Order: sequence, then structure tokens, then C-alpha cells
Amino acid sequence: MKSRIIYIENFIKKAFSGHNKRFCHFLTHNINNIYPKFTKRLRDILPTIREEELHLCCLEKIGLSPKEMEKALPLSKSGIHMARERLAKKILGGEAKAKDLHEFIIKF
Repeated sequence: MKSRIIYIENFIKKAFSGHNKRFCHFLTHNINNIYPKFTKRLRDILPTIREEELHLCCLEKIGLSPKEMEKALPLSKSGIHMARERLAKKILGGEAKAKDLHEFIIKF
């Protein structure tokens, strides 16, 4: 399992420098193989989650930093920070922060 995670991380770093359908399919498919029904479980707790938010959660799950996420998403580092903050509030409610989202996703 650890080697599959390393493979995904290397694939992201080498193969893509932008957000596209091929990358998104690859990402969600492999995350769901490693972490069974990860995206389905996220949709179950937050039915209104957008595809871009799912992709952000997948990148969070494999432990990418915001700087590394920049290479995979069409957002700047500050855009990623804001997206993580908004998503934390959507999933966890209240005054949740990006750090809270990270902890939740890693354990989820």
C-alpha cells in the first residue's frame, strides 16, 4: 500500500502541471483503491461536495502540502489555503480551519 501512495505522489509531481480530467480520474480511482470508497464516504457526509473539493480531499489524503497541491490544481497557494478553509467549515462546521480538515481527512 505504501508503494502505491509513493507511486501516486510521484505521478502527480512528474506527469501533471495542471488540473485536467485525466489527472482527476487517475487520482480518484487510485485513492478509492487504496482507501476503499473514500470519495463515496465523503459524498455521504457532504452530498453537496463539488468535484474540485473531492480532488482537494484526495490530495490532502495522500499528504501533499499546499505548495505541492498547487501543481495539481488550478489554484495559487493562497487559493488552496482559502479552499481548504472553506471546505473545513463545510465538512466540520463552525470555526474549523485547514489544519482541522487535514486531521479529519487523514483519519477518515
